[in-house]
Amino acid sequence: MGFTLSRRALRVIKAFSSGLRLKILNLLLLRGQLSYTEIMNELKLNPVRDAGRFAYHLKLLLESDLIELDPSTKRYRLTDLGRRVIDVTEDIESKVSPHRRMLVRTSKASLEEFDRNKIVNSLVKEANVPLEEAQRVAREAERRLQRFKTRYLTAPLIREVVNAVLLERGLEEYRHKLTRLGLPVYDVTNLIKSASGRGVDVDSIVRSAGEKVFAEYTLLNVFPRDVADAHLSGTFHIENLGNWILKPDGFVHDLRFLFRYGIRFADTYSTKTIYPPPKSYEEALQSLVKLVYVTAGEVVGEQTLPHFNVFLAPFIKGLKEEEILEGVRGFLTMVNGIQAESGPGVLSIGLDLSIPKSLAEEEAYGMGGEALGSYAEFTDESLTLASAVMEAFLEHYKGKPGINVIPIVNLQKENLNSEDGLLYKAHELAAETSLPLFADQSKSREDLVYMASGVRFNCDWTGDWELDTLRVGVLGRVDLNLPRLYYDSREEGRRFEVLLDERVEMAIRALEIKYRAINQRGEEGVIPFLFHTWSGDRYFHLRNSIRVLSIVGLNEVIAAILDRELKYGAEEAHLAERILKQTVKRIEENAGVYNARVRLSAYPHPEAAERLARLDVERYGWSKVKVQGDKEHPIYTDSGLIPFSSDIPLKTRLRFEGLIQKYTGGGHLAVIQLEDVQHEPEELLSATITAIKDFNLNLFTYNLESTYCLACGNKSYGSPFKCPKCGSADTLIYYSRLFDRYLPLKYWTEVRAYHRRFYKKYKLKSEIKG
Repeated sequence: MGFTLSRRALRVIKAFSSGLRLKILNLLLLRGQLSYTEIMNELKLNPVRDAGRFAYHLKLLLESDLIELDPSTKRYRLTDLGRRVIDVTEDIESKVSPHRRMLVRTSKASLEEFDRNKIVNSLVKEANVPLEEAQRVAREAERRLQRFKTRYLTAPLIREVVNAVLLERGLEEYRHKLTRLGLPVYDVTNLIKSASGRGVDVDSIVRSAGEKVFAEYTLLNVFPRDVADAHLSGTFHIENLGNWILKPDGFVHDLRFLFRYGIRFADTYSTKTIYPPPKSYEEALQSLVKLVYVTAGEVVGEQTLPHFNVFLAPFIKGLKEEEILEGVRGFLTMVNGIQAESGPGVLSIGLDLSIPKSLAEEEAYGMGGEALGSYAEFTDESLTLASAVMEAFLEHYKGKPGINVIPIVNLQKENLNSEDGLLYKAHELAAETSLPLFADQSKSREDLVYMASGVRFNCDWTGDWELDTLRVGVLGRVDLNLPRLYYDSREEGRRFEVLLDERVEMAIRALEIKYRAINQRGEEGVIPFLFHTWSGDRYFHLRNSIRVLSIVGLNEVIAAILDRELKYGAEEAHLAERILKQTVKRIEENAGVYNARVRLSAYPHPEAAERLARLDVERYGWSKVKVQGDKEHPIYTDSGLIPFSSDIPLKTRLRFEGLIQKYTGGGHLAVIQLEDVQHEPEELLSATITAIKDFNLNLFTYNLESTYCLACGNKSYGSPFKCPKCGSADTLIYYSRLFDRYLPLKYWTEVRAYHRRFYKKYKLKSEIKG
């Protein structure tokens, strides 16, 4: 019996036997519903000359049930039968034209035949594209790929074509989800070259590449569009974007927890070793090294060990001074290496020159986690240990300068005495190394804890000094571009305060996103040490951590408002205070929505001031913006109000620093640049007493630039062209303070190194007495 087709089947076969009718079917498949006129226009048919012919073909497709008319929109669309017909024609085409097959080089290092369904699956799975839309996009992508004259395709190339189709169709949200994250070959090459020029190791290169990928991911798939656009455009700068959803920026430890419970992890199935409470001074220092090492993988930057000499004091009772000093020497060597390997962060050590009142009657934990009385009973031991730490720093620094461990010396205004031997030793260390920071912990703020970066933790959140200042972190930081705010307010005709409120709200939203992401990482077990608990008490007080909103360009926005060169008098001070008060008020109002501990800060960041200034110059033009530097090296002021290059008396600078620190409860750091000569400890001590008593500075440090000769090991002051001792010129390494550490200039950015040449440096004797 012969095989016969039904009349309907024959009608369908006849319908797609025409090239024009196949074009109509493919057009509806790729574009979706179209009107009569739109189809004619897409096929480039003449509405007068081709109207009859077009109507005939359209009618035949309708009668064959390959297309249908939507009665509500009066637009034509493809039927399921029409889609089947296109599949059949494409299958026939692939069979009769084998040379048209496309090969794809996969990530598995193999060649496979191109399969359009894989594109469909990716669109549906990765971007949640509706199936019908995904099929249309995949067909269009395939059509374009077939025009390429290449031996084989690659997955990135296919993804690029698919993303181009999505953009053309206005499907930008789907495109964001499908975007391939990574670096162009050129960027990777530059990353390697720049790293080798700065002496950075291989791990740092890998870390930088990975962070760039996570930064892209965060901007595309984590932040709302307005927040991402604000960062990209320069409205504000989001710091450490590559770790925004992974780690907190910094952390403040509580050594008592370690000495009482040892080191544990949140994951009970973790292969990491659990360390018991230390049973001796040597074990206590080893435990601290392990603590720093373990935490280095869970924070982006700095770790702080506050009250170091007080908490460690019970372990040195009865030991000889040389034993104590030897232990500290080994500790500094070990942790300095850890911080150098782990990334950009430093380790800061808080040294108390007297027992803080809040700690005096607290239980002191010693060997094996045993309570040994109160810390007040170990006053002598704590001072002995503080002296040993300073001595170890001095010894370490007699060799090549540069260390990743920073001492923070806590002082009290009421007890400042030039005859105090320990206070003198702290300033001997400052005169020799420029390392220590000095923090005022007077009676009104004796519960303060500072980090070397300038971040400040005060007893101003829960009211409990332990919950507010220990086992807390720097969750994240956003830098607000104040000059941009002013320029935009003038351009848009809106009040400065209204625009300020909008941008503070966006910044706080970004910080809330980070809080939720870090909390989720902890619950997932990828931050096992910080999130471990003991007797129901989690080590990391995440909710109490500070979210920093920093200001950039206070100097430049005041210059723009006044439209003159700044003289740093009463008018500048009044305007600065007004802007600071407004910003603090907006932060408090917007942070309350999330019950978040957001604080205003004015401490520097290595990238924000350069990037924001450059973007503003590009947007508004050189003649309209106020920046520091020339066209090749624009930068905003990001440490206080007065640029380091301003030639003003030291007392004027300190007065404005005191004003800024009054309103920046989230952190600040005043740097006093010293003339390139040897300074006596007595000079620095006198300046410290003046800075604290007369100008109310809370945190400050001294910077004396130095040069180290690799040939002879000589250290000299300033930046000589030749070694003063051996005459070598090509073996010199120049050092200066860059934010929270003392670094060789080769690690500085080109812009920062340029501006350093113009720093105003002070001779303390004449400035303080004058």
